[in-house]
Amino acid sequence: MSDFVSDARRILRRHNLDEDVREVLERVVQEAEEKDYREEEKRERAYEAGMLYGVEAYNEAMGYSLAAPEPCGHHCTSDCPRCGE
Repeated sequence: MSDFVSDARRILRRHNLDEDVREVLERVVQEAEEKDYREEEKRERAYEAGMLYGVEAYNEAMGYSLAAPEPCGHHCTSDCPRCGE
């Protein structure tokens, strides 16, 4: 659980908030918890892939780029991964 979620829950418990503010904060907390859960699941899948198939499988599961972009050198004609031109 992230520090944000912990702090927000503490605020919800300890403070007498306006109902609209409480509703928004509860929704934000729920979304943050879901994001934390998705990230944890992604890491777990990546760990498993890494243990079974190696570092490249881990990097791919985490969404890390496996290929470095070519150096730009300002000579690109189109679709440069570095300068976007």
